[in-house]
Amino acid sequence: MKSTSKTASLLKANAQRGNRITFLATECDAKPQTLWAGLGNRAGLHSFADELLRNKWKKSGARFMQKVQNLTGGKLTILVYRATSRDRGRWIPVNCIIV
Repeated sequence: MKSTSKTASLLKANAQRGNRITFLATECDAKPQTLWAGLGNRAGLHSFADELLRNKWKKSGARFMQKVQNLTGGKLTILVYRATSRDRGRWIPVNCIIV
């Protein structure tokens, strides 16, 4: 079963916000594949972070959407970057979608 348009629009919105999106195929227990790297530490970037995200989406957004449309059988995870201390942080899973 390919991903639905509702799933695709949810992933598109999260990718445009700079969140990381990973995919884990159900057949193997390998490391999750990163579909969209996102933008991690934004400390000190202010409005430049938005500009970086727009440029990144302009360059590779169509390729990302094509990957999303062709996904079959697996688990998608949306991760958000949270700062833990000065210039440090980690990606926290906020949503899982079974495709």
